[in-house]
Amino acid sequence: MSRSIKSAKLPSARERTRLEADGNLARAPTLEGLIVRSEQFDIALKHMPHGLCMFDRNINLLLCNPAYARLYALPRELTERGVPLRRILEFRQLLGNGPCDLEHYFDVVQVARETGAFASRRVALTDGRTIQMTHNPMPDGGYVATHEDVTGYVLAEQQRHFLASHDVLTGLLNRGAFLLALEECLAGFSSGLFALHLLDLDSFKPVNDTFGHQAGDLVLQTAASRLSLISRNSPVYRLGGDEFAVLSEMEGAAALAKCFIEAVQDPTEVRSIPVEIGVSIGIAAVERGLSSEELFHRADVALYKSKMSGGNRVTLFKAGMTMP
Repeated sequence: MSRSIKSAKLPSARERTRLEADGNLARAPTLEGLIVRSEQFDIALKHMPHGLCMFDRNINLLLCNPAYARLYALPRELTERGVPLRRILEFRQLLGNGPCDLEHYFDVVQVARETGAFASRRVALTDGRTIQMTHNPMPDGGYVATHEDVTGYVLAEQQRHFLASHDVLTGLLNRGAFLLALEECLAGFSSGLFALHLLDLDSFKPVNDTFGHQAGDLVLQTAASRLSLISRNSPVYRLGGDEFAVLSEMEGAAALAKCFIEAVQDPTEVRSIPVEIGVSIGIAAVERGLSSEELFHRADVALYKSKMSGGNRVTLFKAGMTMP
């Protein structure tokens, strides 16, 4: 029988007589009724999909359900009434599923106590999972909490966020992320400190025509990886197709561009055949008062000059340069 039944106080004979006279006997608790309620409560706890636990004001365990024990692989002796939460956390740390930030683990409990309402937060565990903890304070200073494994939701959110700002094929930041970075660069830096590189692969179309799009994808991925390795602290953006962009410091921009050319022109093996491509680059200096469209146009004009000069070249935009 549940502990709640053992501790239940049934009405005395005198109280039952009074209740009967008042017409309230039907509402008086009976042993049978308490047994049924206790069994229903135990069944509900047992079949809850999320972990549930209750702690007293001294943060000692009052009860927990099987889902809570399974969530943290707790042995039976750590699920008994009176076990301090400190012991449970020590065991979990040794087992490898404790909270990553133990110092702030109890912040949610404090927030719930101060507000007198439930508080919820996500907790990262040392085993890579994420748990959603929701604490409900009780009048006596204790609390009831639910623990839900939301790792799948977190990973899905991270994936959605990644896809919103990254190119799926190469893993590079995409055009949308580039436009945001370009606006920030123009708004926050003085003239002449930064430069925009526009890059376009040379001889890429014949790779697709000769070997197919899968081979073309491999070449794009290889080029993206090499550009990122050379660029290091300056992100490489894929604008679409075989076009890329980089925002870097103006000092050393030309030297960086030459390193891009050297890295990309190394052969890439496609079906055991070495395939050579190149890259043409146009550079335009970031200037205060220049719009993103004007800056992009200048770099595009410089890129066109590199293409028309035979490719595998770097051209720095100069005043007077125009498209033919």
